[in-house]
Amino acid sequence: MKLSYVVVAKVAQTDLAEVLSGNKRGIRFVETYTTTKDTNHIIQPSGRQIAQACHATAAMENSVLLDSSSLTRIVLQARDSMELVHVHRLLSKAGVKSYRFWDTNDNAYGEGKAVLTALATEPVTKQKVQGILDYLPLWF
Repeated sequence: MKLSYVVVAKVAQTDLAEVLSGNKRGIRFVETYTTTKDTNHIIQPSGRQIAQACHATAAMENSVLLDSSSLTRIVLQARDSMELVHVHRLLSKAGVKSYRFWDTNDNAYGEGKAVLTALATEPVTKQKVQGILDYLPLWF
């Protein structure tokens, strides 16, 4: 049975700095993110967390184009946006596609800021994400 895992941040972090890398052709890309002295930590209310999980799930379902009525979704809790970055990197290294959601709520995060708040995996077996997601608690 395949599942979709949805991971939502309890604390959203604004103003994360991009850490760039390059390849042999000189093409630069974002390798990861890091916090800075300007990073703000915003505790997400429960209702907003669930909304973010729904947005990430919708992004995955629209990209995968599947009959989602029979898909089981497991919602997990990440501590913050940086933990989402970490989880996304681990999933990518394991060959698991995940769909990140960047929220742009000016009232919550500040004008013009995009904040990583959730991600959803493509449908996978539990074994495929073992050692990556199994340490995260269920969302509550």
